[in-house]
Amino acid sequence: MKTKLLFLLLLISLDFFAQEHFLGINTSRRVGLLNTQENPAELTNLTHKFDVNLFNISIQAANNKFSFKDLINDNKTFDDYKNDLYTSNTPFSTNIDTKVNLLGLAFKYKDWGFSISNNVYGKFTMTDVNPKLIEVIESDFEQATYIESKDNQRINAIVYSEIALAAAKNIYKTEKHTLNVGVSLKLLSPEAYSNLGVKNLKGTFSNQLNKDTFMQGATAEIDLSYAGQLTDDFENNSYSLFSMGIKGVAADLGINYQLKNEDLTYAYKLNAGISIQNIGSMTFKNNAQHHTYQLAIPENASFDISKFEDVTSAEEFNKILEESGYYTATSSGDNIKVNLPTTISLYADYQVYNNWFATVYTKQKLSKNNKNKNFPTFNTFSIIPRYSSNFFEAYTPLSFNEVSKFTAGLGIRLGGFYIGSSSIFTALGNNAKHFDVHIGARFGLVK
Repeated sequence: MKTKLLFLLLLISLDFFAQEHFLGINTSRRVGLLNTQENPAELTNLTHKFDVNLFNISIQAANNKFSFKDLINDNKTFDDYKNDLYTSNTPFSTNIDTKVNLLGLAFKYKDWGFSISNNVYGKFTMTDVNPKLIEVIESDFEQATYIESKDNQRINAIVYSEIALAAAKNIYKTEKHTLNVGVSLKLLSPEAYSNLGVKNLKGTFSNQLNKDTFMQGATAEIDLSYAGQLTDDFENNSYSLFSMGIKGVAADLGINYQLKNEDLTYAYKLNAGISIQNIGSMTFKNNAQHHTYQLAIPENASFDISKFEDVTSAEEFNKILEESGYYTATSSGDNIKVNLPTTISLYADYQVYNNWFATVYTKQKLSKNNKNKNFPTFNTFSIIPRYSSNFFEAYTPLSFNEVSKFTAGLGIRLGGFYIGSSSIFTALGNNAKHFDVHIGARFGLVK
């Protein structure tokens, strides 16, 4: 189990994460349903009267410790990876973030635009985990280690679906300027959720001859929540879209401005927008449990945390806590309300010369990652130069996000098909800690 835990951390660092989904293609001058999910006010700017989304998939991963090149380095041993993690003085954070857009339709009618889409999200996050705590759990040495952390160390996972209905209207239009407003209403179906938060941890940890890990003289505040398909068995879960019904509502609000181009070959000289996304929450009710505990282990007593090694369900984890005698329940409930990660996005796409464009884009979080009822998101800032004709487009996102820092990538669009990554170039560098890929297909009807 010990090597499994560290190996999981390494794989999470390699696979997929947490920058903005579909970065680069989501601000393309070929405006479709994908653009409108970034800002619903873009619906009145659709390139075609009808835009049909076939599929869009975005998978991302980042961490603040291991680089992609580290993980493919044949000269590094497993012990080298462990030492790199253990010697860090910075709390460890990592994030997997996946978004799938299924069939969707957007269309224009006079000064209006409308859309309906179906999307699925999956997220896994570790936030501010103390490296010394990982070392104690993973290592077999007998030396006692004292750990004190004021951070809320979190492990969080969520899967949910949504049906999004959006509308936009042009409210001002001249030969040179247009102004549009839009709103999107999202009907949310929570599928699975789990959160473990350990705050204000103080205690002594040691490994015994039998390789079990013990904790003594320890205090902490613990938040444990689980619901849906993560309740019964972590390893054997089936997934059915909207199986839990509609249990939440969220909204996006957007404003869009265009400075029209004197050359009518191009729709605009400047396209800019601002949107606030994910204003809302959802409630998990199916097999949902939420518990908070106060941990208090005396100096002359100890608790074997190795008991958690073979746990296969959240209920089993909770049972071990309650039977230990060292965890005092301070609250409990059978409904879990989870807040979506509310963000604000700003962007401006400017025609530099002919088919050459440049986009400035930023997304900033409006919610706090250390709150147990919020699932985390991260800030990002990007500059995206692009060559964009009607059929062909190439874009190069140059980005900075607060987890994996600088990334550079490349994407290509051929008609309605696209494939890209906002980090493919830096993923091959010495210090890149982010990798992502996105791919999709859509088509437009009637110019």
